[in-house]
Amino acid sequence: LGQQHALKRELRGALIYPLILLLMSVLVMSLIVFYLAPTLQPVFSSAGAPLPAPLAIMLALRDIVQNWWPVLAAASGFLLVLVLNSRKRIMQGLRPLVLKLPVLGTHMRQRETLSFCQAMSLMLGSGATLPQALATSRRMGGTAALQDLLERAEKAVIDGGNMSDVLTQSHLLDPMAAALIEAAEETDRLVETFQTVTDDFSIRLRASLKQAMQLLTPILTLLIGLTVGAVILSTISAIMDINDIAI
Repeated sequence: LGQQHALKRELRGALIYPLILLLMSVLVMSLIVFYLAPTLQPVFSSAGAPLPAPLAIMLALRDIVQNWWPVLAAASGFLLVLVLNSRKRIMQGLRPLVLKLPVLGTHMRQRETLSFCQAMSLMLGSGATLPQALATSRRMGGTAALQDLLERAEKAVIDGGNMSDVLTQSHLLDPMAAALIEAAEETDRLVETFQTVTDDFSIRLRASLKQAMQLLTPILTLLIGLTVGAVILSTISAIMDINDIAI
């Protein structure tokens, strides 16, 4: 619990700066849409020139927000409540797709592997049998996919099979960790192996989160700069065209 709390605290701290960037980008775009765009519209109207596409889109967006803001607020609130109530089903449906992604898929496998190995190391180190450890690890929480995997592994052990036969066939756990667990089950060194994997993946998960946050900030900065810059440059270019026509 202490390790999970520390990981969540690090993640929240790393997300502060990207959230500030997003908030400032929303503020800048709001100023452009609700203040700059209306002041530029008479310039094009008096010159008889058509509005540039970005400016026309911003004016249309402004009219929609001003005229339909109660409907938009109600729809946003309903959508937020729907997503919060259905987030488990949504994540369960998106999980197979997310696992195939390069960065998010690796992070999800590392997180599920760490959660599983932490629980198993604790239970087996306390003297529990393998079926008891699997059953308790499943009840300790985790995602629905992980609970289903542990339930199948528990059934396999009770029926006289190997836990690793189920784990190695799943795409939910890290392949290297599954291979180590398979070797440990054959040599009866599960306690040491689960502890080793726990220590290793704690370091890996923190490193991957740190790398992801380091990449997220410049990517957001670049996207925000390109978006705002494209809007401003297209508007300035249209104003320069009007000046050329007047001259």
